[in-house]
Amino acid sequence: MSSQDLRDMFDGFDPAQYESEVQERWGDTDACRQTDERTRNYTRADWAQLKEEGEKLTSAYLTLMDRGFCPRVCRRSRWRHTLGRIFNAGSITPHPT
Repeated sequence: MSSQDLRDMFDGFDPAQYESEVQERWGDTDACRQTDERTRNYTRADWAQLKEEGEKLTSAYLTLMDRGFCPRVCRRSRWRHTLGRIFNAGSITPHPT
């Protein structure tokens, strides 16, 4: 997908504006190279799925905070699982739990 397509999908957010910081902080790491290779091949449907999952997780996180739960509850559960799956697994297809 083009940068413009990503901006359109993510309400104007442009990840390219952070590229120099990413390269400065993590550019010479295997993790950065692997993430770049993986996300470069994501389709519009892949990004849409990620956006939907992120919105659901954010909503759940905020609901927990509104109910007085410590945010660590989310980091240890679905949020951590989802982010780990997205950035470490090489696929955004859900893994069996």
